[in-house]
Amino acid sequence: MKKLPLLLILSLIISFGCSSDNEENNCFYYDKSPVTDISCPDTVNYGETIKLDITFFIENGCGEFFEYKLYKDESIYLYNINITSKYVGCACPEIAKYETKTIDFFPPSPGKIYFAYIDKGTLIKIDSVFVK
Repeated sequence: MKKLPLLLILSLIISFGCSSDNEENNCFYYDKSPVTDISCPDTVNYGETIKLDITFFIENGCGEFFEYKLYKDESIYLYNINITSKYVGCACPEIAKYETKTIDFFPPSPGKIYFAYIDKGTLIKIDSVFVK
């Protein structure tokens, strides 16, 4: 008879000790998405916005665009483009996809501006815009 309350207490501890929050936290992460293409105009006038169409790879059906970052090289007008995707879900369909986002870039001054990205992990590609 004394074993029944002990078993009941142990089962309650075990059931409340295994929270589903931990499972949800393991099923949520951010990852860099490889940029596969950039489309931009060849020339714009100073003061105009440059529209950059950035195409990137998302590895499964739980992924979606989260943010982009442009990192400027200090010595020249070279901007490295990085895309971060957010993945939510534990049972993700194995459906890889490509997405394209358009971002607005305001050139800081006239001249040639370069946009660089790493395609498929190893090949560095560069596109440029002349700001007149």
